[in-house]
Amino acid sequence: MAQCERCGRPLKTPQSLKVGFGSICKKKHDAAEAEFLKIQVTIDEELAYLERVKR
Repeated sequence: MAQCERCGRPLKTPQSLKVGFGSICKKKHDAAEAEFLKIQVTIDEELAYLERVKR
């Protein structure tokens, strides 16, 4: 039986099996992913910053 990638509990529904998370863990995962993407810096942003502060 497949297990949740976050908490390790057995997955029971077809949707959970498809995504690899139980419903509660999927919500937590999505929230954590959204937070990570908000603070993620791209290489283009870093290069633009370095160009602005170039001395």
